Amino acid sequence: MQQVAHANCNTILPAVTDFIAGNVFEDYDAFTNTFTQTKFDWTMRKKLAVVADRYVILSYGLSPTADMTHAIVIDLTQTRMGKLKLTHTSCFELRSLNSSVTEIPRDSIAFLQRDGTVKVVDFSLLETGDDAVLILGKYQYVRQKMIELNCLEVETVETTDLFTVLAMPSLNGKTFLEPVTGYPMEADEGYRKFTWDGAIGTNVSWIFKGTFNINSAIGWFSLVGNP
Repeated sequence: MQQVAHANCNTILPAVTDFIAGNVFEDYDAFTNTFTQTKFDWTMRKKLAVVADRYVILSYGLSPTADMTHAIVIDLTQTRMGKLKLTHTSCFELRSLNSSVTEIPRDSIAFLQRDGTVKVVDFSLLETGDDAVLILGKYQYVRQKMIELNCLEVETVETTDLFTVLAMPSLNGKTFLEPVTGYPMEADEGYRKFTWDGAIGTNVSWIFKGTFNINSAIGWFSLVGNP
């Protein structure tokens, strides 16, 4: 992908290009909390779309003949990236036919499905969908020491939101063990605190699931010895 200007053009986001061209398809199952990795020797189906001069949407799917299943959303304004998991045939910019309505970029990302259904990304903080997933990590002290996750403080999560946190430790730093669910300790407006029993490893990752608008997370660990 290149960004074209009046004087020159620059290659942007090479990591995204390398991921798409890497012949490795990665996915995460939110129900079983497992990662899958599929290696292949064909070209994935992919399509590029630009929405509201702000978002670059890179849709892709493992099969070159089936619908696309994932989409990487790149926010050029805030220089952030996210991923949507949704079966679709195309992504396009949704525009209102009402001339008195000002188009809002955050309400303009639309996905077309094979049966004609159009689904629009909802960035609203009032949205209560509980199938979002955010994985942060891996967190470790040094390679020679194991750590135990004691507690985690998270902002900003509303008191009415369905929200859970899991810890995914790894003893060798690579292979994940079974996720350990955090126990809720405290819940206040815009604040949650969780504690763990047995989340021990060379490193630990956090899995946030549900409805959230996280802007900070503070974890507390203790050293428990050598691997």
